[in-house]
Amino acid sequence: MSNELPAGSPTAASQPASGSLAHPPPLLHPPGFSGLLADFLHEEAVTLERLLQLFRQAYMPVEVIKGPALRVRSDNHVDVDLYLGAERKQITIACWFLLNPDRELFDQLLLANAINDGVAFVRAAVRPPKHLMFDSTLALDGGIPTVQIIEGLRRLVRTSLGAIRQFDKSGLVR
Repeated sequence: MSNELPAGSPTAASQPASGSLAHPPPLLHPPGFSGLLADFLHEEAVTLERLLQLFRQAYMPVEVIKGPALRVRSDNHVDVDLYLGAERKQITIACWFLLNPDRELFDQLLLANAINDGVAFVRAAVRPPKHLMFDSTLALDGGIPTVQIIEGLRRLVRTSLGAIRQFDKSGLVR
């Protein structure tokens, strides 16, 4: 007796072909991969050293900067800074874009306000005289999946770039 469905039956198309794998093959990891990307970091385990290791294992260029903080180069070639809260309750992620210095501060503030009114995930602010800053916060209440840290950084960059494209109609951002 065969477990295969007759050809032409409505559910035959959803069945794997004879001899094929019913499940995708397991993910292959590079040599020395510790599985950190699949980890859950408890609040106490979140340190700059652990975050540095996480971004290195994700093949993202990262360096320690003053603050203390980390600077990570995103997939979109935007530098993003990560700051660990003093009580390890949050990670603040921020990126900056250069503003046209010969434009009025009033126009720069209007752009930041328009972005804040139209985009919920990030907060925009002007740091005179020449930077538009975007930031977001990841809560560490009890811990955080490491993939959420990586994806939070990527989402901040994508959302910031999208907000600039959508709201900067007069070329304030260089």
